[in-house]
Amino acid sequence: MTKYKGSEIIYHVLMHHINHYQEVKKLFQIDYDSHMILITTYSHLLYEVLNPSYQKKDNEALDWNETFPIIKNLSHKEKKYKAKLSIYSISRILSIPRESVRRKVMFLCKKKYLDYSIKRGLSLGENFEPVAKKIAPKDLSALSKVIKKVDETGGVQNLKRIR
Repeated sequence: MTKYKGSEIIYHVLMHHINHYQEVKKLFQIDYDSHMILITTYSHLLYEVLNPSYQKKDNEALDWNETFPIIKNLSHKEKKYKAKLSIYSISRILSIPRESVRRKVMFLCKKKYLDYSIKRGLSLGENFEPVAKKIAPKDLSALSKVIKKVDETGGVQNLKRIR
């Protein structure tokens, strides 16, 4: 029988967060709020790729690397969906003042991690994909360690004990 070690699981989850924070600072060379703006933009566009309102659900089985060309197509052509992502939306989602989000978005646009126009909203810039592809394997490896630790300590059922 596997012994339940809740504090060990918590430790590995925290270490995953710390490692992610360190990798973001090193690879993107931005602050964490700016990174959260990037992640919010990316998740919005990824949702549109996986759940498009304008076509069948052809993209559900896509590999992670296959989503980038589709996102670029959404980002740089006239968008076929109605849900544009605005600075105001990011501000509300992340509870960051709108002016702070605007300044950070302008900075991220200068670094070409994001593109922004009032008409089209936020989309990913040309420098996002190469950096995301560097951080993803490291982040997934760290997450895999957390999942393995959960398995070693009795699985998901034991996570319910943590309060």
